[in-house]
Amino acid sequence: MTNMDICKIAVGANLQTAKYVNKQHQNINTGMKNLVHEAVLIGKVLAEVQVKAEHGAFLEWIEENITFDQRTGYKYISLFNYQKQISGASSINEAYKMIETLEAQKKQKETASAHQRVQEYKKTGNKPEGWRRGTDDKLFKEEEARDARIEAVKKESLNNEIKRAEQKQHKEKEKEYTDNIISFLDQSAKAQQKRSEFKEKIRLSSEGVTDPFNDAIIDYLNSLSDDNRRIEACYNIIKICKRIAVELQGKKR
Repeated sequence: MTNMDICKIAVGANLQTAKYVNKQHQNINTGMKNLVHEAVLIGKVLAEVQVKAEHGAFLEWIEENITFDQRTGYKYISLFNYQKQISGASSINEAYKMIETLEAQKKQKETASAHQRVQEYKKTGNKPEGWRRGTDDKLFKEEEARDARIEAVKKESLNNEIKRAEQKQHKEKEKEYTDNIISFLDQSAKAQQKRSEFKEKIRLSSEGVTDPFNDAIIDYLNSLSDDNRRIEACYNIIKICKRIAVELQGKKR
């Protein structure tokens, strides 16, 4: 009787099934057999028992009847499920590594497809074909939360940028205001120095040094571009003052 025949009989009787699985596992574990084919047959039997068992009963059956744990049982089932893809494996360990790679690729592909479905749902508002309730819903909520965090970071960054720009503008205005004051004070100091020098030059009397009228005339003369214009202005001032003096003397008579 072949192993395949044993599998067919084993599925129909729990005790015989358990004995077959335990015996095959022992043979593989002790090195008597290290063929991928034998492990695949164990996985086939376990997979068929799993299908026929009620919810939760399969794990209890393994715990009560099988000499290895649930994790090992699922590894055998994975060998059966991927038997075509691992047909070239020379050992069970190599087969398991091939399955790990296949499952990682499958998971990566499923994740990419899930993200595509979520993006389509975000764009259209309608859940696309193949939408996985629960899994894709959870991913959609995670994406929404991530988008909200990104938007919050962008908003905070924009607000900080605006704040920095306002602070820079405020500092520039303060500097401009300060520079204007310094320039005004500097110009005032220069004008005062120039006036003092001019007063000294024309040798005004000590009383005239502090006379506001003299200061006004000197400031006016300093505002002119050259000495020729200042001379002309002085003569005009003299003429005006003489005219005013004549008028004032006429009123006294």
